[in-house]
Amino acid sequence: MERNCAAVANSTDARCHKSRMPGSRYCLYHFEKGPILLAALIGAILSLAVADSYHFVVPSAESRQLVAAGKETAGLRKEISRLQSQVDQQQKTSAEREQLHLAQVSELNSRLGPFIRAATVKYPGVAVDQALARLEKNIAGVSARAAVLELKATPRSLTVQQRASFSAALATEPIGAVVIKSSVSAPDARGYAEEIAGVLRKVGWRVKIDNALFGGTDISGLWITVKNSNNVPAAAGSLQRALHQAGIQARGKYDPGLDGTESDVWLSVGIK
Repeated sequence: MERNCAAVANSTDARCHKSRMPGSRYCLYHFEKGPILLAALIGAILSLAVADSYHFVVPSAESRQLVAAGKETAGLRKEISRLQSQVDQQQKTSAEREQLHLAQVSELNSRLGPFIRAATVKYPGVAVDQALARLEKNIAGVSARAAVLELKATPRSLTVQQRASFSAALATEPIGAVVIKSSVSAPDARGYAEEIAGVLRKVGWRVKIDNALFGGTDISGLWITVKNSNNVPAAAGSLQRALHQAGIQARGKYDPGLDGTESDVWLSVGIK
């Protein structure tokens, strides 16, 4: 078998005397380089493809860090967007509240206008605030007097609770007798006396109602009168305690000139 290189020089037609490479007709010097370069190029391409595939399937530490950073960044963007939405909503709500506040202030000012005009007319030459303060004090005084008049104008009457308490208290006391004197100067005195008498009669008391004209200064409210302070009838104490249990005050009086006996008890209903 031929062991020498098959290459022949073009200028001398002399054959190369070097030994050929195993599996080839040429020596290392005259070996065909094209296939080797092609194989090397294909190998490099395959190597890159394999490397990319490996990194795709098994990401590197740097790739994993980048992916994690991307996820974290996306989460932060989402959170920032949520917070911005909250801020926008709060600003909108604050603006709405401010508009409502301004509207309320405007309404109050419009309602206060007539009082300002009245105060400045009533108290000329005085600062608006001072004039309003004086007017307010004046109105408060008028309101207080009106409340008193209204209270006086409202007829006296036993409430449902007073009736129940009065009746329950009388049930624990001995049964007695009383004369109720109703003031002719108080329009509501007779009706009030009738209501008290009705409760007394239901528990067995003997009651008589008379109209009376009281004189003096201490003629308001209710009072119980007996003739002798040293011999007070039991009915007087029973009646006073029962009225007190119902929240009705009835003061005690002694009148030696009482038109009756020492056993008589008078309940007077005066003016309010």
